[in-house]
Amino acid sequence: MSDASDDHARLSAEVVALRKRVRELEASPDDEPLRALQRERDRAQRYLYVAGVMLIGLDTDGRVTLANRRACDILGRSPEDIIGRPWVDTFVPEYAREAIRSAILEIASGDVDYSEKRPGPVITASGEIRSVLWQNAQVHDDDGACIGSLSSGHDVTEHLSASDALRQSQDTMQAILAAMPDLVLHQDAEGRYLNCYKAPDIPTLVPVEEFIGRRMEEVLPGAIAEPAREIIAEVLRTGEVASAEYDLDGSDGKRWYDLRMARVGLDEVVSVIRDVTETRRSSRRLEASERRFRALFDESPLGLLVADRTGTVVTTNRAMEELLGYSSDELCCMAVSDFTHPDDIAGSRALIARLAGGVSRSESMDKRYLRKDGGVVHARVRAVAHWDDTAAEPRLFALVDDMTERRRTDALLATRARQQATLTQFTQEALAGRDVPGLLQRACELLADTLGVEYAKVLVLAAGGDRLLLKAGVGWGPDLVGSAEVSATASSQAGYTLSVAEPVVVPNVWEDNRFQAPILLVDEVVASGMSVTIQGADEGGAPYGVLGVNTCERREFSADDAEFLSAFAAALTNVMVRARRDEDIEELNAKLEARVLERTRDLDEANKRLQWELEQREQAEATLTRTQSDRSQLMQRILTIQEDEHAHIARELHDRAGQGLSSLLIGLRLLSRNAASIELSDQLEELRNVTSDTLESIRNLAFEMRPTSLDHLGLAVTLEHDVRRIGTQMQIGVDFQAGSAEREPLPKDLEIAIYRAVHAAVTNAAQHADPTNVSVTMQRRARVLSIIVEDDGKGFDVEAVSAGPVDKRFGLSAMEERVRPFGGRVAYESSPGAGTTVFIELPMPGSPAPTSD
Repeated sequence: MSDASDDHARLSAEVVALRKRVRELEASPDDEPLRALQRERDRAQRYLYVAGVMLIGLDTDGRVTLANRRACDILGRSPEDIIGRPWVDTFVPEYAREAIRSAILEIASGDVDYSEKRPGPVITASGEIRSVLWQNAQVHDDDGACIGSLSSGHDVTEHLSASDALRQSQDTMQAILAAMPDLVLHQDAEGRYLNCYKAPDIPTLVPVEEFIGRRMEEVLPGAIAEPAREIIAEVLRTGEVASAEYDLDGSDGKRWYDLRMARVGLDEVVSVIRDVTETRRSSRRLEASERRFRALFDESPLGLLVADRTGTVVTTNRAMEELLGYSSDELCCMAVSDFTHPDDIAGSRALIARLAGGVSRSESMDKRYLRKDGGVVHARVRAVAHWDDTAAEPRLFALVDDMTERRRTDALLATRARQQATLTQFTQEALAGRDVPGLLQRACELLADTLGVEYAKVLVLAAGGDRLLLKAGVGWGPDLVGSAEVSATASSQAGYTLSVAEPVVVPNVWEDNRFQAPILLVDEVVASGMSVTIQGADEGGAPYGVLGVNTCERREFSADDAEFLSAFAAALTNVMVRARRDEDIEELNAKLEARVLERTRDLDEANKRLQWELEQREQAEATLTRTQSDRSQLMQRILTIQEDEHAHIARELHDRAGQGLSSLLIGLRLLSRNAASIELSDQLEELRNVTSDTLESIRNLAFEMRPTSLDHLGLAVTLEHDVRRIGTQMQIGVDFQAGSAEREPLPKDLEIAIYRAVHAAVTNAAQHADPTNVSVTMQRRARVLSIIVEDDGKGFDVEAVSAGPVDKRFGLSAMEERVRPFGGRVAYESSPGAGTTVFIELPMPGSPAPTSD
């Protein structure tokens, strides 16, 4: 562009000089000046014609007056085809004509400075539009008037195209650099940063504007800058591309980078830096994962085996080697059939064929393996076929779970569950029955059947304590039960059992040195057995006898078997305790009946004498009063004995059966946690549920017989708990009201009587009245305890029921009998369809009895 300006300036200077020369020659009088002028004119024409810029002269009408050779070449026309033609209409594209006309007018008016450059398009003869950069000047005549314009133009079409291409290339390069996940640095030989190209999300140690123009040593750590300087020197020396890796500590830990450097020119380099941290971390995670997988494979508690499609072993883990008793070298290249039980080889081969043939991807089967030592292993196998990207045929992966011990455990659990069910059955029968000999015989039958033994026996300690009588049994001859005797000394197994506080287990009767086998066992050729003491009815007293089982086969009885036998002995102890209580009650009842009969006879005689001896009336009434007092005392004694029996049985249920079941629950929970499979865990959970239900039933039964909270928490708390429990069981609404005065402790026998009466009232309402709601209110006023039990049930006719048979009002009579010994009374208000209200009143200790209305 500067060359075009210089050419135009020279041409203008030449034109000015030529005009001056022309004026000088015209002033000369001879012809020589004319010829000289002609020569100057020709020289100027030749100069303008061969000028390197495009020259166009226009008159004041815009017609072309001059077009040099360069103009003709650019326009593609001859001088004749250009001179005289209007410039704008002929040589300017239509879209630019108005702008060019305005520019020509500006030139003519002198508003355009010669130094001003203006672009303008021209259209060639072929129709091509080319870009020309113009410089324009006015042309004047001798008088200084403007006669046209002279414009020099330089064709910049290729220059503009190259500029556009360069700009587009630069834009493309910027886009590529922005899209690259890399940092691109431009440096000189001294390591000075000349430029930086990066995407916005790529971080740098310092902002770009802070390190451009600075050397590496001012930005990078010395441990990085020094080797980087060496790489720059090597790249500038050899001209080859260099690569390196380095790491830096970042906010999220160490980060790794990959660097590639190439030479640019003679003394500059360009570096492409990529953050490879995630790649490096992923690679390390993959390596760690592979190590973990190998560790899991080797250390898995289950046997793992890899085989090819023919069933030939490729590799195994340690658990599989231990399972089979072979080393890894021995197993490698063995066929699976080589250590498969002969009866399972056909099924194993069929499974391998289905997996290898693609019929299925995974299958399971139970099979048996043969150990190297000849032992048999029961296992559950899960086999999977796998194709990877590099293998031409599948690999077979087998997960082998040793089921041998689990099968034993399942058998033990089944035995334990059966024992528990048998014990529960006998406990229920013992609670419901009163026939002690029958219960002893039933215990022997259940023990023999559940433990799978031929003999079971109950030996009862005879009077004097020196011998034991075979009271009940299974497997013994009919003439032995009831007559056979065994020594109660420590020389016999039964006597030895009485002397120790734990079950006695005898794996071999003939090899046991603790005692001698009695004739009873010798005659039956008994080999093994176990026995346990049956405690007596009195706590701390003499034992009742011995419960034992025997078998003719050698047998190792387990701790669970011994615990099962002990539980049966505890149940029999409860039978003895209850039998003793029943005997005491019967004895008291007999005494009571005798006293009643005796007093009745006395009363009859007194009544007879009353007819003649009125003076004996007072004595007869006194006698009757004493009789009623004795009856009340005897009734109270009976009730006390019953409560003691209930309390004892409740304690035995809670302390013995309850604790035993609780221990069983704990054991089952431990087994469940250590279960080796989901199936075993489910079976254990089912046993826990059965045991838990049994424990809950025993606890409820114990609470029904005697709530322990009455001794520990008091009457009001126990009644509230009992009422709400009945409400929950019967699905009725309940309400209990008692103040602080009503919660003060009372004598235990009085609290028991009140509890039984209120319990009977609430139970009667819940069972017979079909209520929606039941409320209990306790009030203590003027040393009288008043309890009101009210329900919204169907009600009843009080007078009709009171006058009816005893069996129709047994519950009402029971409540009255409970409170009468303490001077209490019970009243009722009810009518059919209107609900029922029971009033219970008792004097507090030291207060007179409440009077009837």
